[in-house]
Amino acid sequence: MRARIRFAAVVAAAALTTAPTASALADDGHHHGDQRGTQVLDVTASNPVTASNPQGQPRYKLSTDTLQAGLETIRLHNTGTEPHQVQLLRLHDDKTFSDLSTVLADPKGDPLTVADATGGSNTILPGAKQETYVNLRAGHYVALCFVTDEVSNVPHFAEGMIAQFEVTGAGTSQRPDAEGTISAFSFGFNIPAYVDGHGIYRFKNLSDTDSHELTIERLAPGKTAADFLNVISGKVAGNPNDIAAPAGGGGAVAPHGVDWVRLNLVPGDYIAVCFVPDAEAQGAPHAALGMVRGFSVR
Repeated sequence: MRARIRFAAVVAAAALTTAPTASALADDGHHHGDQRGTQVLDVTASNPVTASNPQGQPRYKLSTDTLQAGLETIRLHNTGTEPHQVQLLRLHDDKTFSDLSTVLADPKGDPLTVADATGGSNTILPGAKQETYVNLRAGHYVALCFVTDEVSNVPHFAEGMIAQFEVTGAGTSQRPDAEGTISAFSFGFNIPAYVDGHGIYRFKNLSDTDSHELTIERLAPGKTAADFLNVISGKVAGNPNDIAAPAGGGGAVAPHGVDWVRLNLVPGDYIAVCFVPDAEAQGAPHAALGMVRGFSVR
């Protein structure tokens, strides 16, 4: 699977279902109004061939390594040759990047024992962009790409697509204007009847226990959400990449977490998917448990 089992690809059966700690992302804010763009973190994902990287392995370039707490704009630019995402994790206050690295190196490790999922911009194809908005509070953050490399079959972060940044201060949570809300629960999505392909949507995780993401994929002609679900759940043989392709979305957030996603969708048929693995289902992605929902942009 080219770019589908992001969190599951980190560790074969890693469970991102840990309840949020006191360091979890703040909820959706207190102030209304179009507050997006207070600060910007541009993340360029590429596969540069350099003297220090002769194999052209995936890398991130961050526009800054320090942000002020509050509402941040996360802009992902994929200038590489494969699909990429940027998932943000906030390290628990008593944990370090070394602790996270140790967990990521363990085939049975669970990143959310040392960090909280705090949103980001989900998987896009080469040449595409994705913009999301998220309230970040002070702490040490890590940006990672969990997409699986097509050749090496390991997640991109293991090849070098991982970066750190700090958030400082005590900013106030804010709430951008949005066309509507797309919510996730265990195991499904609520999606408005009408979706503006270029609108901003609030993504809310309603679960008390599970981290969820909003992966958006465009269905191939003649394919349906049921086709994708049948393949991802193993009911029907096939390759999910032949059914749908990455089209952006929002990164995983902890239970009751929220971020906002600026859609960039042309008219067509799409699916909302969550690939976060479930511990009680031997690490199967939530999609295999039914977390696939079709919708259209007209």
